[in-house]
Amino acid sequence: MARLWVPLQVVDVAASVAFYRDRLGLPLRERWERPGDWGAVLSIGDGRLEVARDGGQSIGGGLAIELSSRADVDRHAGSVLPKVYPRGHYGVEVFDPDGHPVLLFTEASSS
Repeated sequence: MARLWVPLQVVDVAASVAFYRDRLGLPLRERWERPGDWGAVLSIGDGRLEVARDGGQSIGGGLAIELSSRADVDRHAGSVLPKVYPRGHYGVEVFDPDGHPVLLFTEASSS
């Protein structure tokens, strides 16, 4: 079975874990710290998000995380107002501590 694994290099692992775990509610699966290498793995459905520090620079692109309802999007949006995108999905773009864009969205209708 194949599984999506998304690696992000971050500057501050603790801040990234707090964002993805505490703000977005992703379960923490693993954490490690070795000389010159530390990070964590969180679950996104059946996939994994790895945030790690290796070399002290932030590397990675954006993420899109599908949530089950508009209420879930609203709950995680913070002070940013969600919107309806041209294709019809409802979502909001937030940024993790390293500035990686994270689109939180749902295909669920408003009813």
